[in-house]
Amino acid sequence: MVAITDLKDKIRDLVNKYSPVFYIAPTGFGKTTLYIEDKVLHDLINRNDRVIHVLPLRSIIVDTLENLVKVLRKSGINYRDHLGYQAGIDKICIDSDCVDKDPYMLSTYNVTTYDSYSLTLLVSPIPELSGYYGHYDVGYMALTTAINLFDEVHILLDTHEDYKSLYFLQGMTYYLSRIGARVAYMSATIHPILLSDLIRYSRNPYVVIVASGELIKSYKSAIASNIKIDTYEISTDSSFCKVNKEICNGLLNYPNYVKTIVSEKDVVEIAKDVLEGNSLTNGLSKYTHDRVAVIVNTVGEAVRIYYELKKLIDSKCLDYELFLLHGRLGEGEKSKRLKMIKESIEKGKNVVVVSTQVIEAGVNISFHTMITEIAIIESLIQRVGRLARIDPENECKDGPCLAIISISEQALENALRVYGNIAREAWIRLVNMTRPNEPMNLDWKTGTSPSIYNVLLSIDVEKYMDTLDLIDYSDIVNELISPVIYNVMFARDIYDLLRRIELKFGGSIIRSSPLLKLVILNDESKVKDSVTVSLRWLLSKGESIVKTSNGKPCYYLTLCKEECSEYIECRDIIWSRKYAIHDVKSLIRNLSKRPLTTIYRVQRYLSSVLGKRTYFHGLVVKEGIYSDEYGLP
Repeated sequence: MVAITDLKDKIRDLVNKYSPVFYIAPTGFGKTTLYIEDKVLHDLINRNDRVIHVLPLRSIIVDTLENLVKVLRKSGINYRDHLGYQAGIDKICIDSDCVDKDPYMLSTYNVTTYDSYSLTLLVSPIPELSGYYGHYDVGYMALTTAINLFDEVHILLDTHEDYKSLYFLQGMTYYLSRIGARVAYMSATIHPILLSDLIRYSRNPYVVIVASGELIKSYKSAIASNIKIDTYEISTDSSFCKVNKEICNGLLNYPNYVKTIVSEKDVVEIAKDVLEGNSLTNGLSKYTHDRVAVIVNTVGEAVRIYYELKKLIDSKCLDYELFLLHGRLGEGEKSKRLKMIKESIEKGKNVVVVSTQVIEAGVNISFHTMITEIAIIESLIQRVGRLARIDPENECKDGPCLAIISISEQALENALRVYGNIAREAWIRLVNMTRPNEPMNLDWKTGTSPSIYNVLLSIDVEKYMDTLDLIDYSDIVNELISPVIYNVMFARDIYDLLRRIELKFGGSIIRSSPLLKLVILNDESKVKDSVTVSLRWLLSKGESIVKTSNGKPCYYLTLCKEECSEYIECRDIIWSRKYAIHDVKSLIRNLSKRPLTTIYRVQRYLSSVLGKRTYFHGLVVKEGIYSDEYGLP
């Protein structure tokens, strides 16, 4: 019989003996905080060991750093001596104390993104991406000598746009496990087929699963019989739950306090009924709706619903504070709004948050009613994970808490736009499993029937992996990782490595589209905030979004002489007779064809003109385009 604290000790021990270790468990089983404990951090520091914690979303990075700072402060350790991060966030501060950036990932505990990790492993440390050569060996040694925690990996694999992230993780797992690097994957909702695909190329894997007997059986049937597996069953009479009674009871009783409704109404209609306290179905007139989350699949839909609910709240003087969150709000503004939401909840105020997928993970807020558009099942599980997450019995005090899923035509259309045809299959199977508009006790945590995991496991994800025939893990190993190892001994220029990634993977190893920072200026032409957007989105909006001067694109830079300062430069980029950027149109054209090498050339040219210590960060947004309330259009 194993307590959760003992289980975490065991997993940390396994990480030192096997590679990789996969830890599959519901929320509350210490996945993200596996190494964020007083004793564990002290041990890391004392033995000069390191952790690189890799996360898919910037919001999760901020929350993880906040937890780390609290633990280190409580222990009397100066967090700035041991903590760092590498991500596209200019500054992360907790209670006015800021965490230092550590782009070489050499801190005792470094928190980073999958984007930064992949470029550091396959090209060079981030600060050297604009150089002719990079210290490939520094990035290589930093990553391969640390404990590599790949967290929330299901979010990376759940896009179903393409499976580049799967190829990257397969190749990286294959390589790191063979050189004996310490690797751990952590997830709550990874599909058994995707888990099997990751394990397939591992040298010495070990799998730990905490779930219902039904879900454990599904994982076991997908994983090869020679793989070492430890399982811990969540059920009323299991030995594991006898030791961990409180947390098991919370998970098993969750459906009694959180009812699920599949509704044919549009999200905005449901939201209006909830805010006005209307009866949602026959016999369900009382429910807990003081904290409401409305989650949709596109920014445009989020803005539209926010506007509609704002009119409703104002016209009927409803007692709610309304907030909007999405990926095209400034990073600073998002952090500010999240802080305001938490403060409002602490003061006992009623809140409504209209959001896109940015709230799915890493946002430590517990809502009491959630209204969401249909999405892929993994995404729905993440969304409902924000619902009654602390203490369902006491939180759902005015009636049940509610997870309401809209299966309207509009909701399905938005889901198809983001997730592709797999969303339609999720829609069909969810409709077949439930009775529209009737509350049901549906499990969202453990896989105990009737469970949302029944729907997840019934979907054959392999038939959506049509691009797997084009490239596989060996391409990552042979065309990307091997050249980096070669570079440790025989220098190869960075431009060539970026070009390799571009030709084979379209500019991003893990995403369907690379990312680029857009900078928002205030009235004094100083940086007010920044938004990171996909190049795919920018290519559709570019000429209407990017600031110009005399037709020339404006670039946001850091210019360092005796001191470093922000700098805006609007000019031509002339690399050669054949290669030049004279306006936004030519910039967008080059970014669409050669995103990584175009950014590289822009950086190199600006450095040659303005000085060696010139650093390109992104493009500048036109005046009047960004709305403080709504973000970028």
